[in-house]
Amino acid sequence: MALTAPTPQDWRTQQAIVLQQADAAVIRLLKRAQRDINAQLREIRSRPAGIGRDVREAQLQLVRRNLSEQLGKTWRELGNLVEARRAEAVARAINYQKQLDTFKLLGANVPGGSDIAENIARAEAFQSSQGIDRMMARTTGASYVPLSRRVYNSNVGINSQVDRMINSALARGLSVDEFARELQPFIDPNTPGGIRYAALRLARSEINNAAHAQAVSSVQGQPWIKKMKWNRSKSHPRRDICDTIAEGGPYGDGTYDKTAVPVKPHPQCFCFPTAVDEESDDDFLDSLVGGEFDDYLDANSPQEDGSPPNPVSTPVAPPPAPTPVTPTQPPRPGASRPTPTILTDEERARRKREQIDEAKAMIAAGKTLPEVTAELKRKHKLPNSQALLIWQQANREHKEEQARNALSARPARVTTSTAPTPWPEQDDRSIAAIVTLPPSGARDEVMRELRRQNALVPNTLAELVSVGMATHADRVRVRSMDSLAWYQPWDRRIFLGNDIFSDRYENQVWTMERNTNWCSRTGHSHSGGQAVLAHEFGHHVHNMLDRMPYGDRRTFYHAVANALGIQPPVAISDANLEEWMTLNKYAIINQVSKYGATSIQEMMAEVWQEYSTSGDGSRPAILAIGKLMQDLAERGAGR
Repeated sequence: MALTAPTPQDWRTQQAIVLQQADAAVIRLLKRAQRDINAQLREIRSRPAGIGRDVREAQLQLVRRNLSEQLGKTWRELGNLVEARRAEAVARAINYQKQLDTFKLLGANVPGGSDIAENIARAEAFQSSQGIDRMMARTTGASYVPLSRRVYNSNVGINSQVDRMINSALARGLSVDEFARELQPFIDPNTPGGIRYAALRLARSEINNAAHAQAVSSVQGQPWIKKMKWNRSKSHPRRDICDTIAEGGPYGDGTYDKTAVPVKPHPQCFCFPTAVDEESDDDFLDSLVGGEFDDYLDANSPQEDGSPPNPVSTPVAPPPAPTPVTPTQPPRPGASRPTPTILTDEERARRKREQIDEAKAMIAAGKTLPEVTAELKRKHKLPNSQALLIWQQANREHKEEQARNALSARPARVTTSTAPTPWPEQDDRSIAAIVTLPPSGARDEVMRELRRQNALVPNTLAELVSVGMATHADRVRVRSMDSLAWYQPWDRRIFLGNDIFSDRYENQVWTMERNTNWCSRTGHSHSGGQAVLAHEFGHHVHNMLDRMPYGDRRTFYHAVANALGIQPPVAISDANLEEWMTLNKYAIINQVSKYGATSIQEMMAEVWQEYSTSGDGSRPAILAIGKLMQDLAERGAGR
């Protein structure tokens, strides 16, 4: 198949995908915020009513405080969402430039051209991973405002608008009900303006700015790219400054020197720059053979054999058989350049593996990042970017080995058994103390299931406050009239519905759920009610994991993704995890259950249900995740 160069339309399509997904995620976030705000308003309105202006003012001041806290939480989640989407936009910009580089280098018959393009892209990706804000600041200059500051400023702006609305309501003597009606258009994500406008403006601007900065940054070191062209977005309803940029510049056609590309002129600017390849193939080959690109290409050479950097062969005639070359003098201008040593893919992979193993040994010995990279560069003559990538892979593998060793060192897990097991009397008393059901067959089933859970995670069970039957008042309080059961993370209580212990649920509903993969698998000795309790206890285990520091939670979710064979989430926030679940919905359905694919909380609960009831008979992915949940929850219990 003929190799074709990517077009500006390809850039536009790739970035449009990111923006559409970001818009949808922002709207979902705002809908959750709207629900939470309305719930708070309902709670305030449900309090005993007073008489007079002082009572109305006190209620509105309470509304002011609650709104400020909720909007602050929403904007922090928005910041995490935007940060993840910026990273995706940057990755797509790097991939677009890699396709351009591959087309150029392979078109010129540069040996290892696709590998060189890949190394350039990996170096760019590593630089961006060190901080998108830093990369954007380098490209934009002193006027750049970091994302955290933009999020803070947007939050302050929204709170100022809310303050003005509440002050107006106070001046007019409005009640909470009247103010709530006025507030709805402002917080409704389906209504233009208000919080919707501010959130989408921030997300779109930051995502586009990151992609723009990466496009400009990617070409700064490339010697064959001298200019970039400003591509005007089709979203402009009328002429503005973007038209001036797209039609202006020193050359009068929207083309600028790559070091002088204009920054985004206004928020939500969808225009974008692309590299201009002005050299013909013949001119490029002349420059290539003349050695003008040697430094750049050698620094990004795929060779990892410890030999000097590879020169570039001339594509004029077929090369002779590969032979090692150690030139003592640089070639004369115009002379045919020597042929590099060509490594097979297997040899290259073997040598890279050796370098990673060496780096892991140094990391295990306590050497720091600068010490490891310096040794790699000295011993293997690696460029700095390649040494950093080797360290990054070695450090990741080192941490994974530490986690596996910690798991293997823990005490042997007590497996479930169909035969009744004698339980220590003190354990039975402790378990009975948290079960609020009256003596009955249902209570006996609950006790048996909690004994099984106690065998797996006794410290975690000790954190559970109670297990009881849900009353009508409980259902009204949590606005859940039809749930089979639920777990309350804020006070660590499990509420069970009477239906789960009925013959109808056991013989019809639960059987159908298992046969249709709605719920995860369960050990044969378990009833439907016990399976539901195991699921709700899984929420309790997950709640223990949520107490871990951010870095530990990130490592945990990366291990979950590895067990499921999918890409890990970009960041660990509610919005990012929700998006990650959506992107991997069918993998989760196939390996966990349909219900487990509805949210991260339900996935963890479904995993625990199967792991705690089936033991070593669980499916491989669930067995791996379940063991990690067991170990981490026990270590985190009581934190």
